[in-house]
Amino acid sequence: MKRILTDRNLAESGTLTLGPEQTNYMKNVLRLRKGSRILLLDATGRQFSAEVRCFTPGGKGTTLAYGAPSDPSGATLPSVTVLMCLLKAKKMEQAIRQLAELGVHRIVPVLAQRSVPRIRADKTPDRIARWRKICAEALRQSGRRDMPEIEAPMQLYDALPEFKSGSVDLAAWEGEKERSAASLIFSHEAFTDATILIGPEGGLKEDEAVAASEAGYTLVSLGPNILRSETAAVALASLVLLGQISN
Repeated sequence: MKRILTDRNLAESGTLTLGPEQTNYMKNVLRLRKGSRILLLDATGRQFSAEVRCFTPGGKGTTLAYGAPSDPSGATLPSVTVLMCLLKAKKMEQAIRQLAELGVHRIVPVLAQRSVPRIRADKTPDRIARWRKICAEALRQSGRRDMPEIEAPMQLYDALPEFKSGSVDLAAWEGEKERSAASLIFSHEAFTDATILIGPEGGLKEDEAVAASEAGYTLVSLGPNILRSETAAVALASLVLLGQISN
Protein backbone atom coordinates (compact mmCIF):
# COMPACT_ATOMS: atom_id res chain seq x y z
CA MET A 1 0.00 0.00 0.00
CA LYS A 2 1.26 3.51 -0.82
CA ARG A 3 2.53 5.65 2.05
CA ILE A 4 2.08 9.37 2.67
CA LEU A 5 3.87 11.35 5.39
CA THR A 6 2.68 14.43 7.22
CA ASP A 7 4.60 16.61 9.65
CA ARG A 8 1.50 17.00 11.82
CA ASN A 9 0.60 15.14 15.00
CA LEU A 10 -2.77 13.64 14.10
CA ALA A 11 -5.81 12.99 16.28
CA GLU A 12 -7.12 9.45 16.75
CA SER A 13 -9.25 9.80 13.62
CA GLY A 14 -10.51 12.54 11.33
CA THR A 15 -9.71 14.31 8.08
CA LEU A 16 -6.52 15.91 6.81
CA THR A 17 -5.97 18.38 3.97
CA LEU A 18 -2.64 18.23 2.16
CA GLY A 19 -1.05 21.00 0.08
CA PRO A 20 -0.12 21.30 -3.61
CA GLU A 21 3.28 19.56 -3.40
CA GLN A 22 1.93 16.38 -1.82
CA THR A 23 -1.16 16.53 -4.05
CA ASN A 24 1.07 16.54 -7.12
CA TYR A 25 3.05 13.59 -5.72
CA MET A 26 -0.11 11.61 -5.00
CA LYS A 27 -1.78 12.27 -8.36
CA ASN A 28 1.13 12.25 -10.78
CA VAL A 29 3.69 9.97 -9.10
CA LEU A 30 1.61 7.50 -7.09
CA ARG A 31 -1.35 7.75 -9.53
CA LEU A 32 -3.87 7.84 -6.69
CA ARG A 33 -7.51 8.62 -7.33
CA LYS A 34 -10.60 9.38 -5.30
CA GLY A 35 -11.28 6.35 -3.12
CA SER A 36 -7.68 5.10 -3.15
CA ARG A 37 -6.52 3.56 0.13
CA ILE A 38 -3.16 4.59 1.57
CA LEU A 39 -1.10 4.41 4.76
CA LEU A 40 -0.73 7.80 6.45
CA LEU A 41 2.19 8.43 8.82
CA ASP A 42 2.17 11.37 11.22
CA ALA A 43 5.03 13.28 12.88
CA THR A 44 5.23 10.83 15.79
CA GLY A 45 5.55 7.79 13.51
CA ARG A 46 2.01 6.51 14.08
CA GLN A 47 0.45 4.79 11.08
CA PHE A 48 -3.16 5.27 9.96
CA SER A 49 -5.27 3.63 7.28
CA ALA A 50 -6.65 6.45 5.13
CA GLU A 51 -8.77 7.07 2.04
CA VAL A 52 -8.52 9.82 -0.57
CA ARG A 53 -11.82 11.68 -0.31
CA CYS A 54 -11.26 14.37 -2.93
CA PHE A 55 -8.78 16.48 -4.87
CA THR A 56 -9.52 20.18 -5.01
CA PRO A 57 -9.78 21.81 -8.47
CA GLY A 58 -6.45 22.82 -9.95
CA GLY A 59 -4.45 20.35 -7.84
CA LYS A 60 -4.23 22.75 -4.89
CA GLY A 61 -5.06 20.23 -2.20
CA THR A 62 -6.17 16.75 -1.20
CA THR A 63 -8.56 15.70 1.55
CA LEU A 64 -7.92 12.41 3.32
CA ALA A 65 -10.09 10.60 5.84
CA TYR A 66 -8.28 8.37 8.33
CA GLY A 67 -9.17 6.00 11.14
CA ALA A 68 -7.51 5.02 14.41
CA PRO A 69 -3.74 4.37 14.35
CA SER A 70 -2.57 0.79 13.90
CA ASP A 71 -0.33 -0.93 16.41
CA PRO A 72 3.40 -0.75 15.61
CA SER A 73 5.21 -3.99 14.88
CA GLY A 74 8.71 -5.18 14.14
CA ALA A 75 12.05 -5.13 15.92
CA THR A 76 12.71 -2.36 18.42
CA LEU A 77 15.77 -0.34 17.45
CA PRO A 78 17.88 1.78 19.80
CA SER A 79 17.51 5.54 19.69
CA VAL A 80 20.67 6.57 17.83
CA THR A 81 21.93 10.15 17.64
CA VAL A 82 24.53 10.93 14.99
CA LEU A 83 26.85 13.89 15.53
CA MET A 84 27.65 14.41 11.85
CA CYS A 85 30.43 16.87 11.15
CA LEU A 86 29.42 19.14 8.27
CA LEU A 87 30.38 17.96 4.80
CA LYS A 88 30.07 19.58 1.40
CA ALA A 89 26.43 19.94 0.35
CA LYS A 90 25.93 16.80 -1.76
CA LYS A 91 27.92 14.56 0.58
CA MET A 92 26.02 15.84 3.61
CA GLU A 93 22.73 15.18 1.86
CA GLN A 94 23.84 11.67 0.94
CA ALA A 95 24.79 10.93 4.55
CA ILE A 96 21.50 12.29 5.89
CA ARG A 97 19.45 10.29 3.36
CA GLN A 98 21.18 7.02 4.20
CA LEU A 99 21.07 7.60 7.95
CA ALA A 100 17.34 8.29 7.70
CA GLU A 101 16.84 5.05 5.75
CA LEU A 102 18.75 3.10 8.39
CA GLY A 103 16.55 4.37 11.21
CA VAL A 104 18.62 6.76 13.33
CA HIS A 105 16.63 8.94 15.72
CA ARG A 106 18.47 12.26 15.49
CA ILE A 107 21.08 13.90 13.27
CA VAL A 108 23.10 16.81 14.63
CA PRO A 109 25.20 18.74 12.09
CA VAL A 110 28.45 19.61 13.84
CA LEU A 111 31.20 22.13 13.10
CA ALA A 112 34.69 20.75 13.62
CA GLN A 113 38.06 22.33 12.90
CA ARG A 114 38.36 20.65 9.51
CA SER A 115 34.77 21.25 8.46
CA VAL A 116 35.03 23.00 5.10
CA PRO A 117 31.43 24.24 4.76
CA ARG A 118 30.23 27.11 6.92
CA ILE A 119 26.51 27.85 6.86
CA ARG A 120 25.54 31.49 7.18
CA ALA A 121 23.02 32.13 9.96
CA ASP A 122 20.44 33.51 7.53
CA LYS A 123 20.73 30.36 5.39
CA THR A 124 20.42 27.86 8.25
CA PRO A 125 16.59 27.53 8.20
CA ASP A 126 16.61 26.82 4.45
CA ARG A 127 19.34 24.21 4.84
CA ILE A 128 17.52 22.47 7.70
CA ALA A 129 14.30 22.47 5.65
CA ARG A 130 16.21 20.88 2.77
CA TRP A 131 17.63 18.17 5.05
CA ARG A 132 14.17 17.43 6.47
CA LYS A 133 12.75 17.09 2.97
CA ILE A 134 15.49 14.58 2.16
CA CYS A 135 14.54 12.62 5.29
CA ALA A 136 10.89 12.56 4.21
CA GLU A 137 11.89 11.20 0.80
CA ALA A 138 14.04 8.54 2.50
CA LEU A 139 11.10 7.47 4.66
CA ARG A 140 8.87 6.99 1.64
CA GLN A 141 11.49 4.74 0.07
CA SER A 142 12.52 2.75 3.14
CA GLY A 143 9.19 2.02 4.81
CA ARG A 144 10.37 3.59 8.05
CA ARG A 145 7.65 5.19 10.16
CA ASP A 146 9.21 7.96 12.25
CA MET A 147 10.97 11.06 10.95
CA PRO A 148 14.48 11.60 12.35
CA GLU A 149 15.03 14.86 14.15
CA ILE A 150 17.39 17.32 12.45
CA GLU A 151 19.01 19.75 14.86
CA ALA A 152 20.48 23.15 14.03
CA PRO A 153 24.25 23.07 13.37
CA MET A 154 26.39 23.53 16.46
CA GLN A 155 30.01 23.50 17.55
CA LEU A 156 31.58 20.11 18.26
CA TYR A 157 32.64 20.99 21.79
CA ASP A 158 29.06 22.01 22.65
CA ALA A 159 27.47 18.96 21.02
CA LEU A 160 29.62 16.37 22.81
CA PRO A 161 28.15 16.82 26.30
CA GLU A 162 24.65 17.85 25.17
CA PHE A 163 23.93 14.69 23.19
CA LYS A 164 25.90 12.11 25.16
CA SER A 165 23.61 9.12 25.72
CA GLY A 166 25.36 7.77 28.78
CA SER A 167 24.93 4.25 27.39
CA VAL A 168 26.86 3.71 24.15
CA ASP A 169 28.84 6.76 23.03
CA LEU A 170 31.34 6.22 20.22
CA ALA A 171 33.63 8.44 18.18
CA ALA A 172 35.03 7.08 14.92
CA TRP A 173 38.67 8.12 14.60
CA GLU A 174 41.32 6.86 12.20
CA GLY A 175 43.96 7.41 14.88
CA GLU A 176 42.47 4.61 16.98
CA LYS A 177 44.28 1.39 16.04
CA GLU A 178 43.31 -1.10 18.74
CA ARG A 179 39.63 -0.74 19.66
CA SER A 180 37.31 -2.10 16.97
CA ALA A 181 33.81 -0.66 16.73
CA ALA A 182 32.40 -4.02 15.64
CA SER A 183 33.91 -6.04 18.50
CA LEU A 184 32.87 -3.45 21.08
CA ILE A 185 29.28 -3.19 19.86
CA PHE A 186 28.62 -6.90 19.40
CA SER A 187 30.05 -7.72 22.83
CA HIS A 188 28.07 -4.95 24.57
CA GLU A 189 25.01 -5.76 26.64
CA ALA A 190 21.64 -4.67 25.26
CA PHE A 191 21.15 -0.90 25.08
CA THR A 192 18.35 1.50 24.16
CA ASP A 193 20.30 4.69 23.40
CA ALA A 194 23.51 5.49 21.58
CA THR A 195 25.39 8.50 20.23
CA ILE A 196 28.03 8.31 17.51
CA LEU A 197 30.42 11.00 16.30
CA ILE A 198 31.60 11.10 12.69
CA GLY A 199 34.40 13.47 11.73
CA PRO A 200 34.56 15.78 8.69
CA GLU A 201 36.50 15.29 5.47
CA GLY A 202 40.07 15.00 6.70
CA GLY A 203 38.93 13.51 10.00
CA LEU A 204 38.89 14.76 13.56
CA LYS A 205 42.00 16.52 14.75
CA GLU A 206 43.80 14.87 17.63
CA ASP A 207 42.70 17.46 20.17
CA GLU A 208 39.07 16.91 19.11
CA ALA A 209 39.44 13.16 19.52
CA VAL A 210 40.94 13.76 22.98
CA ALA A 211 38.02 16.07 23.85
CA ALA A 212 35.55 13.40 22.76
CA SER A 213 37.33 10.81 24.91
CA GLU A 214 37.38 13.14 27.91
CA ALA A 215 33.64 13.78 27.40
CA GLY A 216 33.00 10.04 27.78
CA TYR A 217 33.03 8.87 24.16
CA THR A 218 34.93 5.70 23.29
CA LEU A 219 37.28 6.15 20.33
CA VAL A 220 36.81 3.31 17.86
CA SER A 221 38.26 2.09 14.59
CA LEU A 222 36.15 1.12 11.58
CA GLY A 223 38.88 -1.09 10.14
CA PRO A 224 42.17 -0.73 8.31
CA ASN A 225 40.79 1.35 5.42
CA ILE A 226 40.29 5.11 5.55
CA LEU A 227 36.60 5.71 4.84
CA ARG A 228 34.89 8.80 3.51
CA SER A 229 32.88 10.55 6.22
CA GLU A 230 29.54 9.70 4.61
CA THR A 231 30.61 6.03 4.36
CA ALA A 232 31.84 5.98 7.95
CA ALA A 233 28.51 7.38 9.16
CA VAL A 234 26.54 4.58 7.49
CA ALA A 235 29.01 1.91 8.61
CA LEU A 236 28.99 2.88 12.28
CA ALA A 237 25.25 3.54 12.45
CA SER A 238 24.61 0.14 10.86
CA LEU A 239 26.85 -1.57 13.40
CA VAL A 240 25.03 0.09 16.30
CA LEU A 241 21.57 -0.77 14.98
CA LEU A 242 22.47 -4.34 13.98
CA GLY A 243 24.35 -4.84 17.22
CA GLN A 244 21.21 -4.08 19.22
CA ILE A 245 19.11 -6.50 17.13
CA SER A 246 21.78 -9.17 17.61
CA ASN A 247 21.96 -8.57 21.34
